[in-house]
Order: sequence, then C-alpha cells, then structure tokens
Amino acid sequence: MSAAGRSTARSTPGLEVGLDWTTVFGSADYALSGYDFGMSTSGVPGGTCRAPLAQPSDVSVAATDLSEQLFSSSADPMASFTSAVATVAPSAAPPLPLAPPPPLVPLSSSTPIQPGLTPSEAAQSSFSLPHVEDVLPWVDANFFLSLHLRQQQFLTPFVHKPTFALDILHRRDKSDERFRAVLVSMISFTICQCPINEMVGHYTRDFLEKLFHSCLRASRAIQLHHQLSPNLDLAISTELDWISSQSMGTAGRPLADVLMADTRRLMYSLKLHLAEPREGMSFIDKELSRRVFWCAYTTDKTTSLDGSILGFHDLEGLPPLPIEADDEYMSSGGLASQPPNHTSFMVGVNVIHKIARIQSQATVYQRALLPGSGTIKAPHYQEVIAWLDEAFGELKEIERGLPAPLSLENGGTSGLEGAWKNSEGFAIQRANVITSLMGAQFQLLDLKAKVCPDGTTEAEREAIAKRAYETLSNIPIEHLAANGESMRGKVLRTILALLSSTADPSEMGSNVWDWWNMYSRVQFLQLIPDVASSAVGDGTGV
Repeated sequence: MSAAGRSTARSTPGLEVGLDWTTVFGSADYALSGYDFGMSTSGVPGGTCRAPLAQPSDVSVAATDLSEQLFSSSADPMASFTSAVATVAPSAAPPLPLAPPPPLVPLSSSTPIQPGLTPSEAAQSSFSLPHVEDVLPWVDANFFLSLHLRQQQFLTPFVHKPTFALDILHRRDKSDERFRAVLVSMISFTICQCPINEMVGHYTRDFLEKLFHSCLRASRAIQLHHQLSPNLDLAISTELDWISSQSMGTAGRPLADVLMADTRRLMYSLKLHLAEPREGMSFIDKELSRRVFWCAYTTDKTTSLDGSILGFHDLEGLPPLPIEADDEYMSSGGLASQPPNHTSFMVGVNVIHKIARIQSQATVYQRALLPGSGTIKAPHYQEVIAWLDEAFGELKEIERGLPAPLSLENGGTSGLEGAWKNSEGFAIQRANVITSLMGAQFQLLDLKAKVCPDGTTEAEREAIAKRAYETLSNIPIEHLAANGESMRGKVLRTILALLSSTADPSEMGSNVWDWWNMYSRVQFLQLIPDVASSAVGDGTGV
C-alpha cells in the first residue's frame, strides 16, 4: 500500500492514527482498525485519539535472525521481546473490531439446560469467549505487554520471558483460551499499575479507563468458563485481576473479594502451596508456580492490613521461595549459574516475601488480641513480646542483607544507571522494599502497643517515617507510582499511623505533610478506574 493509500485506508469515524507505523515496522502494508470511544488527547469528547491502531497485514519472518534475537545471551530480554513482536504478525488481514462480549447473566431457574451440561457450562454456552482482538488491536496489545515486561515483571514475575516471547510470536492465545486470559489480565493490570505518563502519549485517560474495564470483563468471562478446569495460566489471570480490582477502591471491593476467593481456591486446588505441586513438572513451571503462590500470599498480607480476611495461612504449608535467578538463566531442564556480579531481580521479589511472612504472624497475633476473640490472654503476653524482639531482629537482618541496587543507604538512582542491568526495575523494587519495611515496622509497633500499653511508640514511628521519606525522596516519583495501588495504600497507612500517634491531630508535624504531598504526587500519576463505568456490572462478575 502506498503512502497515499495508507492515508485513505478504512478507519473508525472520530479516530485518527497519530503515528507513522512505517517507521516502526518498515515498509509493510497495514490495515487500520479500532474502536471509536469519542475522545481526544485533550480529554474533550468527540475529538481524535492519537492511539496506535495499525496492524501489519503481511510480514515475512527470518527464523534464524529471530532465534538469535530471542535467545542470544548478550541480548537484552526486553529488547528481544519487543523486536520479536515487531517482526511478526498474522498472515491475514486483521478483522474489523467486534462488539464487546455480552454481559454475564446469572443462570435463572427457568433457563433451559442442555443435556450433559452443568449449570455453569449452560450459562456460558450462549456466547463465544472473546479474543484479544475483540478487546483491542493486536499492535496495541503488544504495547501494553511490552510495558508490563519492562516495569511490572519486577513486581509480579508470572512469566518466563523467553518462553513468553515464543508464545506471543506463535500467537498461542488464538488456540489457548486460558493463556488469552493471561494477556488481557496483563493489559488491565498494566493500565492501573504503570504511571499514566507511560501511556498518555499514545492514549487518552478515557480510552485507558474503558480499555481497563473491557479487559477485566473479557478475562472474567474466560475465568468463569474454565473454572472447573484450572491450570497455572488461569491462576495467573485471576491473581492479576484480583490486584487490578483493588485499584477501584472501596467501590471495587465486591469484585476484589470474589477474585481473592477464586485465587485462594486455585492456589490450593493446584497444590501450589507444596514444594512439588505435581510430578513431572519442568523446572520453569515449578519456579513459576512458586512465584505465583508467593505473590498471592504477599498480596493477601498487604490487604489484611485494611481488615480483610486472611486467605492464606502458614499452617497449610508454604513452598520454598523462588530461586533468585533471572529468566535468561533458566530453562525447562534446569538452571545455569547466575553471574556473581549480576544481581537477579528475584532478590528484591523475595525480600518482599520475607517481609510478608513476618507480617503474617503479626496479623495473627493482632487478631487474636481483638476484644472478644479470647485467643490470647494477658498471662501469655510475654510470648508475644518475645516474638516481637525476634521479628524486629529479622527485619534488621533483611535490611542489612539488601544488595546495592536495593540498599536503603543508596543516595539516589543516578548511580544505578549503567551500574546495574535493569536499573529502572531495581528502582521500582527499591521503592516497594522501603515502604514494605516501614509498613512491617509500624505493624510490629502497633502490636507492641497492645501488649505493652504503658509504653509509647511515637518517637520510633517518627524516626522510621522520616528515614523512609528521605530515601524515597531520592527515587523518581514515576518509579514510586509504578507500584500501583499498593504504593498508595502503604503511603496512606503511614499517614494514618503518624496521625494516630499524635496527641493533637491539629498539630500535624512536617513529617505528615511530607507524606501527604508524596501521596498526592503518586496519585496524580496513576489511573484510578471509575467503577461507575465498569463493564463488570455490579462488580461480582458472577
């Protein structure tokens, strides 16, 4: 197609392509497609949206060169993935966008059930499960998946990057519905987690919010359809949606509660809490299983700080922590040696899990001390006090053992550039580690105040918060915002903890104002979906 022909290609009214895809994909022909959400880059309805909505229709693939891109030890995995998806496309012209999937209607007693179908299967039989292209064009999906691997893989390492690149290359989502759910869940997760400035150059806020709900709805349809045939992909999709639903605040709580229950059911039914979930697992599958379980466990401990019911209990058993090795050193057959001078991103992930284990026991003690529980009486307070001393010591040991890219003593992130691979990812992890350590220390101080009511923890809280704020101030605000709703929640709990320890709330010190300003700056860079426009209806999705 000539340049002139490209400018007159079919497109949805009210939607213009603001990117010359010839510079991205070369001289291949493209067909334009996309949804008209009636928005503009200025946020004014009815304008144009500069969203990349081009799809390559026919691109030849050089297998040898692609293999070198994906598996060369000297290549950056993120660059390899981006290059791979940029050189591969369906051989046929992409279809016109389809309408969003119909709403999920609960099965009533009058609904006829076909012989041999369960009620759940009958409820799903009236519509076909959505494909990725039913939600957004494939090129746009690649944009969000690439962004996810660049930033969110350091927080939720649910895929093995080389394997994932091949799955994308061969469009596994077309034949594997549960893997398709993983992709759309990744997209909605990326939208609510990543800083908005990473996306608004291509999309408007209104477009992103609509896309968030469309992805959440599509993945939920697939999850419900396959709920009786679970696998690791279904667990990953459900867990990502559980975290994403929390970004909607209290209005999204019903959906979050349902997804938490589903995540817990999948973890235990797949036996991911065991060291060997099943016989014959490949090395990669076993490691991914541990990553997925521990991230769910950690999320559960974080949400329990707000009073949510604990979904994961240590007494049910815990698998070993994931191996601290980067994806490029892992294969189905085993593990290659991680270079001693190269810190794995999994070190930071495991630090968060170790902190969560301490928080888990602290939460159990806190709830046992609640009025009316009757689990722990005053004569047993010495047991709790002894455990508190051990817990504070463990947190100090974790802090002392932090590698240089994550150290709290690192004066800033400028020194990270060039010094460590994946410096952006380490900066995102570092912000998470700092706030998680502070949150755990505050939780232990809360427990200490219950068993030692005569003491005071105000000075300790002030010192902890001041040190954490000084360290976070040296990290770009975008890296804090990349931690999503979790960062907002941890900062807000810090503010509330400082206020609760102040005798007169009207006399707030500069420490509280500093944290409030940080909360405002982080919130400004994040997309907080409006549940009123949710495509999931009342939020339950069932």
